[in-house]
Amino acid sequence: MDNGRALLAGAVVVGAVVWWLAGHPGYETGEQRRARIAELDQRDGVAGSDGKASTSGTRPGPTLYRCPGADGVNTITDSPPLGAKCTVVSIRDDQNVVSLQVEEPQAPPPKDNKKR
Repeated sequence: MDNGRALLAGAVVVGAVVWWLAGHPGYETGEQRRARIAELDQRDGVAGSDGKASTSGTRPGPTLYRCPGADGVNTITDSPPLGAKCTVVSIRDDQNVVSLQVEEPQAPPPKDNKKR
């Protein structure tokens, strides 16, 4: 083994030993994660179904509604249209919800076909 590879291997071993002796910084066990989330839930006042702080790691997310359209396409929105039969969609706080603002496309100006 050449000197460069020996130095690299030694640096990796020394780094691993330092990481191990420092108490594995940056590594969180499942039990540590549940305890951290329960502490955050208690601080924020989020309670589970049993009245205790949630330890599942998820918080209730935004309230969304699934509304069927006349054309058979479902729409998911945060404010249901009046008179529509919508169902509530359960979204966890750790799931992504992307808002999409759709603008109507503008028609291009008419072309001038006259030859000059």
